[in-house]
Amino acid sequence: MTELGLIGNLFSQLTFIELIIINYVIIMLILLIALLIPGSKYKEKTPGVWAKLGIVGTTMGIMFTSFYPGGLERPIIFFILEGLLGAMLLYSYSRKTKHLLLLALIISMVITPVSVYTRNNFYPISSIHLEPLYQTGRILRYQEAAIKSKLYYYIPIDPLVTVPVSLATGIEYGITFLQRIIYLFITILLLYVILERLKISRGLGTLMLLITMPPLSFITGRVLPIPYVTLYLMLIIINLNRPNPLTITTMLIVGLVTVFSHPIGALSILPLLFFTFITLKRSNISNSTIKLGFVIITLITTIYWLYTHIMLIMTLQGEKAIAALQDFITMIFGQPEEAATGSISPYLAPGYTGEQFKIFALTWAGPIAIATITLIYTGILILKRFAGLIEIIMFSASASCIIYLTVSYVSYTTGYETGQYSLAVLYYLALLTTPYIINQIMQKRKILIKVSSLLLLILVSIGTYVPDWAPLEHQNFEVTAKMHPYVSYIERNIINELTASKGEMTIYNDYDIDVTRGIYKGMRIILWSVINGNSTFWDYCRSGCRFAIFILKTTRLQKSSLTKEVYNVNLIYYSNCHLTIAVT
Repeated sequence: MTELGLIGNLFSQLTFIELIIINYVIIMLILLIALLIPGSKYKEKTPGVWAKLGIVGTTMGIMFTSFYPGGLERPIIFFILEGLLGAMLLYSYSRKTKHLLLLALIISMVITPVSVYTRNNFYPISSIHLEPLYQTGRILRYQEAAIKSKLYYYIPIDPLVTVPVSLATGIEYGITFLQRIIYLFITILLLYVILERLKISRGLGTLMLLITMPPLSFITGRVLPIPYVTLYLMLIIINLNRPNPLTITTMLIVGLVTVFSHPIGALSILPLLFFTFITLKRSNISNSTIKLGFVIITLITTIYWLYTHIMLIMTLQGEKAIAALQDFITMIFGQPEEAATGSISPYLAPGYTGEQFKIFALTWAGPIAIATITLIYTGILILKRFAGLIEIIMFSASASCIIYLTVSYVSYTTGYETGQYSLAVLYYLALLTTPYIINQIMQKRKILIKVSSLLLLILVSIGTYVPDWAPLEHQNFEVTAKMHPYVSYIERNIINELTASKGEMTIYNDYDIDVTRGIYKGMRIILWSVINGNSTFWDYCRSGCRFAIFILKTTRLQKSSLTKEVYNVNLIYYSNCHLTIAVT
């Protein structure tokens, strides 16, 4: 067997998490060696005309390939150019060209959601006129729905933003699409201001990692608090010396919006400010703005979560986390190899169990490895009392990131939860630390700039092609994503009309179609059980409901056990993509 064959065989035998761990260790070693290499500070040079033309040309290439005529899929060169531009933004940085680089960064990042939506005929299409806030001018229906469904959107921040924009502009459709682009644009600008204030703007190119992080995809609504979190952090950093009444008022307003929009907002900022506050108390550095910011966000979070049912949800999640930790400790003593190299359950994230998706382990490992190195590096500086306020903030962000990483890993390994929230938070915190450590490495020698640029090129090229960010390129990626091929949305509307008169029912829909009244939690386990022949359709026809509706991909019929089951039920709808059956 050839060496390439041996590598391929080894690759196929490793699980997704095992590959993450291997890539994590390799990237950490590369960064550690780079930090330890002695050398004088690299003298910054202004990029020449050819370098500037290269950046402009690459940016134009990204714009062209993103809209290149064809099917839903973007050409592979699009993703390569994204990584190449990220490398060029690092390699060609200078204070005189940073505004050109910022413009190229904004275009290359915003073009990703633009290209996904436009290639998908702007699906999912929804009318803002259907929003209860638009129809009634009140938020009462949102609050009733939140209480009934035990969700956390008691104050509907998203409609409170989109409905006034629709009224002001007259736009009925496409507000969600515009909102995603604007929020991403705002986040980039806010992060840029933070880099400038912390004097680590050389790491500007690392912000390209924002679009490589699957849980932070701005296609989904879960991460909409991220711009608010970033704004809150920016307000703290630009007022590090002394807060003023205007700053305090603005922080209070932004803090309210951050906490109300989604628990991810509070989960992102609270541990970061907590660790910064504690570390500041143990150092000779005093900063009232950080302490004030921590107090404000803590009070808002506590009051809101106690007033609503969010505290109960968090308590239940905390109990699950403790139970997962207990099981994990038991696993360490009983099955240490399983605890050390766990695999993702096919019920939780079936796509990542496929061979074709293992390459993306590199993208997941990269930012986490950088955050770990940041934690070690800044931790040593703090212990030696060489750290300033910047190092303390970076230490706090990386420490919070590693804590969420631990929670996610334990949860995934023990099978308690998907880690959908903790993963989003830890990647955002990792993103905050990345410019700092890359900035430290690149200041030494030119060769380290080349190494950092090459690493960024690989991470971004692969990362922008991950199934979460590029769902139309990966239509078989079986997760409950919100962005599906437009054909699925058309069929969804047809199926909704066909099942509207069926009365009380339970609906189980497959991963690539989003149907009204569909079950989200637990859907994967149920479908996988039926598809693999471990249970039948009739097992899930709940008492009190006249019907159970199953909406499946037609390709599921390739399973012989499932084909036999389908013959014994009522077929409501059939196409090349989906079939809908009713179980009575």
